[in-house]
Amino acid sequence: MSCKVRGFLVLLSCGQDEGFNFPPCANFSVGSNTQMKRRLKIIGTLTAVYVLSYLIFRNSNIEIWDKDGGEWVNLKKGQAWIYYLYKPLIYIDSKLTTLHFNIDTRE
Repeated sequence: MSCKVRGFLVLLSCGQDEGFNFPPCANFSVGSNTQMKRRLKIIGTLTAVYVLSYLIFRNSNIEIWDKDGGEWVNLKKGQAWIYYLYKPLIYIDSKLTTLHFNIDTRE
């Protein structure tokens, strides 16, 4: 069985060696590359929607506090789920910018 390497794909020839063909050539078809591209497009689209929805939420909820003059995003008590949904982006955003986040415990 001979192997040809193209990028990350290893293509095996479909010749019979010693009376058997292992692994089957159907598992190494080039058509699976299109499935990988499709999956990457779906993952990229979902990631872009996640980041854009965070940016819209963030920019629509910025408040400037009188006490310190800083920019804060206050989440109401019932909106704690939003904090946990966007927690990875909130963490990165608060490290890169001067924006602060707070879950408000008042009603």
